[in-house]
Amino acid sequence: MGRQISHCDYGFYVLLPEGFVAHSSLPPNPNHGFLIGLPDPTTVQSVSIEGQRLIFVTAEYNSSVAQSLKRVVDYLLDLNASLRPFPLLRKDLPRLGKSFSEK
Repeated sequence: MGRQISHCDYGFYVLLPEGFVAHSSLPPNPNHGFLIGLPDPTTVQSVSIEGQRLIFVTAEYNSSVAQSLKRVVDYLLDLNASLRPFPLLRKDLPRLGKSFSEK
C-alpha cells in the first residue's frame, strides 16, 4: 500500500511505495523536500545530495518568476551542462498516472 509524505508548507504530498525511506533535514534547517537513496530506496543509512544516485523530491518558491516548469528545467540543464558526465540524448515530458481530466 505504501505511505503518504505530506508537505504542508508547499501544499503537496507524495505516495511512497511500501518500504521506501524518505530522508530530510532536521529543524532548524528549512524543509524543502526529501531524498530517497538509490540503488536501495529502503536504506536507513545517511543519504545526501552529494550521492551519485538518488531521487530528490523538492519544492521551492518561484523566486525566478519562471512561467513554466519546462523553462526551469531548461535553465538548470543549460546551467549544469558542463558538469554532466553524460550527454543528454532526449528530454520528454513525464506523465505520472491519469490526468485530472481523465478522472
